[in-house]
Amino acid sequence: MNMDAIILQTRTNKTVAKPTLARSVDHRGRAIRAQHADVNEMAPWALSVNELRETRREVQRLSNELLAVQENERKRIAADLHDGIGQSLSLLKLSAKAAMEHLESDSPTEAAQALAGLDVRIQDVLTELRRVCLDLRPSMLDDLGILPTLSWLLRDVEEAGSGLAIGKVVTVEEADVPEQLKIVVFRIVQEALCNIAKHADASRVRVVFLRTENDLRLVIEDNGAGFDPSTVADRGRTGRGLGVRGMKERARLSGGDYTLESAPGKGTRIQVSWPLEANEPNWAEASLAA
Repeated sequence: MNMDAIILQTRTNKTVAKPTLARSVDHRGRAIRAQHADVNEMAPWALSVNELRETRREVQRLSNELLAVQENERKRIAADLHDGIGQSLSLLKLSAKAAMEHLESDSPTEAAQALAGLDVRIQDVLTELRRVCLDLRPSMLDDLGILPTLSWLLRDVEEAGSGLAIGKVVTVEEADVPEQLKIVVFRIVQEALCNIAKHADASRVRVVFLRTENDLRLVIEDNGAGFDPSTVADRGRTGRGLGVRGMKERARLSGGDYTLESAPGKGTRIQVSWPLEANEPNWAEASLAA
């Protein structure tokens, strides 16, 4: 083959090779772009899966905490019944037995004295039973409403020797508070005052319950020792940590927004707000948590 033929053949091969190479590069480019498109399409899905897993973990954690709250409440009620009503009933049994023995031995004076002691002990049992019932569900809440019940609760805490001076600012009307929300408000205030009395070393507390243009707002603040909120999760299943988580969970389940502000030596401020717009909360869950 002469030189002219070789040159012609080379040019022909190059002319054929160029479209072939171009098609190969274009095909590879399309494949890469398709892979990138698949990745881009899968990214939101992957994020959704991760969010779902995180949500499941959060639900499991909250469920475990709710079970812990319920179990601790059962333990508290059992202790109240055993140590309070149980002991009072035991004393009643002894007094009744003593009265019977005095009657059998023809000692009416001693029998009368034993029976007279029964009246005092029966009254003690009734008082203790009333206290346990109030802790479980204050009948005043159903009979009179949340505002008189809150007034009673604040007065009761003051008179219980807690050393707290409690100020109250209430501008909300009874009709402004949904029925299902009343027990939630009561429990949050009750838990907050219990935590303050036990842990805060405070002398003053202020409870504010009002209606704004957009929400119902509950504020409980004290002048106590305060604490680092970031340490609450490390306080185990008892004490203030449990109470704070319980309040937060009640607020969340009832559709409220819960915030806590505190620092060592700066007191504590708890605020819960419930929007007035019709974002229906899960009242069944809220009632269970309450």
